Order: sequence, then structure tokens, then C-alpha cells
Amino acid sequence: MTKKKKYVPQITMLKVELKNKDESILTIDMSDEFVMWFKKKHNLKRWAPRQFTNWLYGVLKEQIK
Repeated sequence: MTKKKKYVPQITMLKVELKNKDESILTIDMSDEFVMWFKKKHNLKRWAPRQFTNWLYGVLKEQIK
């Protein structure tokens, strides 16, 4: 029996700008489906930019390991 992977809506990184050695800017495209998934997963009534930034930072840090 094959275990199905749970579908998670995706985001797309469009551009990375390096401002200096300590700072960069990410330009990200996210679908309405992703926004809805994120709000549901984090029990949010409205979009929370700081919570999204913290989540994204954690995801990116995990990928570096």
C-alpha cells in the first residue's frame, strides 16, 4: 500500500535581491489557495505578515541544513 503525500499549496520565489552581506529582499508570489491554507494551518482570521515571515525563515533555515 502506497502512502499518499499530503498536498500543500506552493509559493513561488520570483526574485532575490542582495542588498548587502546581512540583508536581502525576496519577492514571492503566493496563490489565494496558499493564503487560505496558511491561515487555516496557523488558525488565523486574517493575513499575518510577521507570522508568515517567521514561518518562511524557518522553512529556509531548515533547507540549509
